[in-house]
Amino acid sequence: MISYSDRVKSPCVGNCCLNESEVCMGCFRTLQEIKNWSVADDQLRLQIIMNTRKREYASIKRQLTLSVCDND
Repeated sequence: MISYSDRVKSPCVGNCCLNESEVCMGCFRTLQEIKNWSVADDQLRLQIIMNTRKREYASIKRQLTLSVCDND
């Protein structure tokens, strides 16, 4: 049996604030992903983390685009 310490760790960074799309601006999980985390198996947890990385990348890309546009 896998011990709790061997499980995929939560991406929570303790900066919890949901945006208008119900995505945490700290860890980039959706509200549903946050709710399901404690019962998710490691395969689902890894999928959630992959989703968070995509959202984080998209957020950074948007911020950079807005920053470049502001300088025009």
